[in-house]
Amino acid sequence: MNHKMRMNWEGRWALTVNELAPGAFYFTVLDAITDNIDCLSYRPLITDETPHETPAEAWLAGVCALNALDVAKVDLPSL
Repeated sequence: MNHKMRMNWEGRWALTVNELAPGAFYFTVLDAITDNIDCLSYRPLITDETPHETPAEAWLAGVCALNALDVAKVDLPSL
């Protein structure tokens, strides 16, 4: 028997780090949204504007941004 489960993805975030130029790493905090019951999608929530010299620095800055979101209990805009 196959069951499809509808998950509540509100307030679920993902963090990515990208090297947008040589030696310039940026983080992006993504907010999970549900466009389709079979597919989990994300939209950018916070985009880093400060280049970091290493991926580790960008990850740390991203974790700090996630922590600030969690502490602030931000109400995310609805789509």
